[in-house]
Order: sequence, then C-alpha cells, then structure tokens
Amino acid sequence: MTLGVDVSSLFMDVVLISQFPDPLAKKMIYHYLSTYAEVNPELSFMAVNTFVRDCDHPDPKVRALALRSLTALKSQLTSPQVKTQIITSLQDKSPQVQTAAVYGCLRIQLVEKHFFEEHGLYDAFYNLIKASHIPLAMAAINALNEAMSEDGGMAVNIKIIAYLLSQLKSFPDHGQAMIVELCLKYTPKDEEEKLRILNNFDSRLRSASPHLVLLIAKLFLTLTADKDSMKGDVLLRLKQPLLTLLTGASSEMKFNIFHHIYELLKIGAADAFRQDYKRFYCDGDDKSYIQDIKLKILSQLVAQNNFDDIFNELSQYLNEVNTRLAQESLIVIGDLGRRFPNRIPAILSLFLTLIKEERTHLFENIIVAVRTMLPCSPEAESTSEARQFFMALHLLSEHVQSEKAKTDLAWVLGRYCFLIEPAPYLLEKFIAMLDDKKPVSEELLHMMVNSALQQFFKRPAETLPVLSRLFSFVFKNEKANCIVAYKCGIYYQLLQKDLPALQDLINSYFRQIPKPAPEKYIFSISRFEKMELIYNLAPESFTKPLNYFL
Repeated sequence: MTLGVDVSSLFMDVVLISQFPDPLAKKMIYHYLSTYAEVNPELSFMAVNTFVRDCDHPDPKVRALALRSLTALKSQLTSPQVKTQIITSLQDKSPQVQTAAVYGCLRIQLVEKHFFEEHGLYDAFYNLIKASHIPLAMAAINALNEAMSEDGGMAVNIKIIAYLLSQLKSFPDHGQAMIVELCLKYTPKDEEEKLRILNNFDSRLRSASPHLVLLIAKLFLTLTADKDSMKGDVLLRLKQPLLTLLTGASSEMKFNIFHHIYELLKIGAADAFRQDYKRFYCDGDDKSYIQDIKLKILSQLVAQNNFDDIFNELSQYLNEVNTRLAQESLIVIGDLGRRFPNRIPAILSLFLTLIKEERTHLFENIIVAVRTMLPCSPEAESTSEARQFFMALHLLSEHVQSEKAKTDLAWVLGRYCFLIEPAPYLLEKFIAMLDDKKPVSEELLHMMVNSALQQFFKRPAETLPVLSRLFSFVFKNEKANCIVAYKCGIYYQLLQKDLPALQDLINSYFRQIPKPAPEKYIFSISRFEKMELIYNLAPESFTKPLNYFL
C-alpha cells in the first residue's frame, strides 16, 4: 500500500482478521481500513463497525487506537454512531482513551459548531483540566481553546490559573507553554497577583525550550508593561536566558532568537545587552540571514564606549570575500556616522582606504553612506578627511550604476559643489547619459535638477550649459516626467523673475537632514513568539484559514 499498489480488494479479508490480538498488528490493520474507507465510502460502514467494536476491547491501548482511527474517518465523523461512541468514551476508566475521545470531540466541533454546546461538553472539559493524567488535562485545554477560538480561546479565572500554577512542574515544556498562554489572557487584579505569577515562571526561564522561554519573556513584558520602574530589571532578567538559548542552537533557531532580541532592543534593552555585544559578531560559518540580523543588533548596541571595537569589527567585514556582507556592513557604518557625528572623520578615512584599494564593489555603498551621515555634521565637511574624500570622488562616480547611488551622488555634488572641483563636469557626465528611450526615475531626475541649480548659484559660468541641457531634456520628455517638468517650469520662471527666492528654496532643500526610513511595523508585545515578528508581515499574508486544513 505504501508503494502505491492498490490492495483494496483485500478489504474484506482485513476486516475478518481485525480481531487479531497483537496491538502492533491492529495498528497496521487500522491504518489499512482508514485509508481505503476514505477512498471508498461504501466500505466506510464496515470500518466504522470494526472500530466501534474494538472500542470495548479490554486493552486500553487498543481502545484508544480504535477511537483515534474512528475519528480519522472524515466521511463518517458526524454520523450518530460515531458521535455516540466518542461521547461514551469520555467516561472510560482509562485516561488514555479519554484523551483520544477529547480530540475526537474537537474534530466534530470543528465541523459542527454547536456540538459542544448540545452535549454539555464545555463544563465536562473544564473539569478535565484538573485530571491527574497530564496529557488528558492538556487535551482538554487544547480542545477548549480551539472550540472557543472565535472568542479568543477558553475563558480563565483566578481559580483555573492558581490550580495550573500549582501543577506547573508536573507539565512538560509544551504543557507549561500552554499555561503561559492562559496566563497571558488573564488580567491580574492587583500587583500581588502579578508578582505571584511572575515568581512561578521565573525558574522556568532556565528551560532549554526556546518556545517556552520566549513565551515567558512575553508574559514578563506584558505584566510589567505599565511599570516603567521595573522595565530595566525585566529586560536584564531576560537577557541571560535568551543568550543561553543561542548556545548549540541551529541556524534557524538562532535566527528566531536574534529577531526577538532585536525587538527587545527597540524598547530599550540596549543597556542590558550592550556589555555582551561581542556575542553578536559575525562568524565565518553564519548564514546570510544570520549575518543580516546580527548587523542590525550590532547597530543598536553601539555606544561611545564600545564604538571603536564595533567599528573595527565592521571594518574587518569589508575585507570579506562575501561581498554581500561587506556591502551591508558599509551601510551600517554609514548609519553609525549619522548617529555619532564626531566619528565621521574616522569613517571617511576608512572610505579613502577602500577607494585607494579599488574596492569597486563597495563604491556605490560608500556614496549612500556619505549621503546618510555628512549632513548630520556641518563641521565634518571642513576636515582634512572630507577634503581628501571630495578630491577622490571622481573615482567613485565611474562605478555608480544603480539609481539610488546616482541620486545620492547627485545630492553630494549639489550640496558640496563648492568643495568638489570637478562637480559640474561629473554631473554633466550623468546628464549626457540620459536617453529619451530609457525611463528615468522621478527622484533621480528631480535630484539632478536641484543639484544643477545649486551648482549654478555657486559656479554659474561652468554650470550654465549643463543646466540648459538638463532643462531641455525635461521639457522634451514632459509626458514621461510630468511632475519634474512642472517643477522645472516653476524654477524657470523664478530664474527670470525672482532669483533670490529660488536660491533660498534650493538651499533649504540641501540643508535638510535625511531621516532613516521608518519601520514598517511598530513594536507590539502581541507579536512576540509569533511568526509575524520573524516575517515582519501581518499573519494574513502568510497563513491560511483553519477550514483549509479540514
């Protein structure tokens, strides 16, 4: 059967030998009956009768197996015979059979939404939470959560929470995770209740289960969200368990944990993790997605006291054969220059070294980084490092291909045209490459116009032919670039009637300090320990409804 051979003709013979006493043989027989009963509904009645008969077997393992096989028949799941047997099995003396019956009731509830209510199963399952058999208690919690999912899961109160906390050590890790999720639904009445809940889970932060540790972290953050005085202590308490989980974890699990650490850094955990910044250095065997998240974390952990260490580490990544890591590191370095303007000369010195070594694969990223950081420090433009960099700018311009880098280069040529001797001629090269047949982005074309105007005010004799050629191109392709053409029309009128007003307008444009792009999603504790945090997307964009799997 597992090889794809059709053996349905043996169905009657298998039914006859289903009374074979060996449990292992029964498991194989039940698998056969369930498979072909689903394919051929006419045979499903015989399979149901076989399973129902074995539900009275003296061996509880056989009874549980027969019940699980019975509820696996989707075509017969809502038949009166199946329903009666499942409800009867809830009263079985064996907790193993009761557990199978609970999950069987849940399968019916997912098809018939009023099944629990019609048979009074809600109260019965709440009572089963106190069962001494832990898997049965967990099955009851699961069933209630699924059945009441439209209302946010099972209802909880202080009695249920107190009982489960008293039995916490009896539950396995995934069972403790279920209890944490129930505590997340419960709103404590006072601070004493909050502390009691937190104290019960504090020791479980030493668990080796990432799922449990992350859920407990979410619980700690939730219960202390309105207590700013406890925020620092909670983040410090969560640091060591999260770092411990990284030891020996797979790349996929590390990626998950790193993302949660990064989320904590957004809400002020940088002080807690800063002394362990070396734990986030990139290793040679790290996957690319691990390197990306580590660079984000390192960027958040930089401070004046560790800037040199992290800057030197990022500088080492620029020598990597992995060009992707080098390019991403350079972007981070540019962001550090924006946040620490007093370090811009050292960063520019590094860029000069890269230019001298002809690291052409990094030239575009250097332009982007300079555009990011230089406006944040007007004093930096007068340093010797800045002057040397501007003198070498023509070497970079020869290797700029992407529109983003071209846009940033045009901005640099406009903003610092008085320091860049060949600025008009470098801009002229870009304008000469404009083609009527090739579309140009609105952002790039607008930046070139602003840059040409700024250069015109500083160096009119050299820039006038460049500006004239650029305006001609824009007006000639007015339909393709209507917004830029409209702005150029205004600029042209101001050039004729009010030159000082136009100069003030362009100067104000270049005095603006670029701001980093905002995060797409704002941090929310509800995203913690969920895939939407990893994907940074709404759940609906990568999940399917439950009915899809039924």
